[in-house]
Amino acid sequence: FVLLVAGMLCLLADLGRPEAFYLLFLYPTGSFVSVGTFALTLFGACLVVALAESVLTLGPAWERAALVAKALGAVLAVVVMVYTGLLLKSVVAVDLWQSAWLPVLFLFSALSCGCGVVLLSTCFCVASPGVLAWIRGLAIADAVFIVLEALSAAACAVTVNAASAGRPFDALLAGEQSCVFWLGFVGCGILAPLAIEVSALAARRSHRSSVVAVLAVLVLVGGLSLRFVLVNAGVQTAV
Repeated sequence: FVLLVAGMLCLLADLGRPEAFYLLFLYPTGSFVSVGTFALTLFGACLVVALAESVLTLGPAWERAALVAKALGAVLAVVVMVYTGLLLKSVVAVDLWQSAWLPVLFLFSALSCGCGVVLLSTCFCVASPGVLAWIRGLAIADAVFIVLEALSAAACAVTVNAASAGRPFDALLAGEQSCVFWLGFVGCGILAPLAIEVSALAARRSHRSSVVAVLAVLVLVGGLSLRFVLVNAGVQTAV
């Protein structure tokens, strides 16, 4: 919930006129900005209900309401994960963002980052019952998401370059953004965490909490790097 609110405040600051944010609710449209606004707000409300149910004793009726909120929140979470990619793709002036694989890439990147956040959280309660099973399950899930993320990035690169004579994705591979792309996204977000997770699965054991923490941070650095290079390179090519 805290991470979601922080992200919403960043989006609010990016509006240009943050004091007029209420207009997005008064005059909804079918735009991705409007859809994202309502999805983020409703998702935040679902998180509040789920959080209250987990830390307070509010009775069976509230538990049922929390179950509905969690189910709705799962659907809204998918919307939140993909809408940024859809929003970027809708900017037709930027060739780099014109790929149907871009929202898919954002989806798998967000799922991987979600695993990273929860893995990082387990480091603070590693002695609790069932935590080791969670770490192993999350490592397997994250490894799958990372592979799918890498495949989506490759598909995005191929389709973007094939659709434009300027080969805009090359700006990430060999341009000004290449260092962050290769070291941040590919190195920290794909290769390093995948190697750590596969080694643990091959040995049929869980890594120490310090290694899990490093793994989680690498995943999050990779997710941030991906978004940084995509937005920066897209803005530069548009200019």
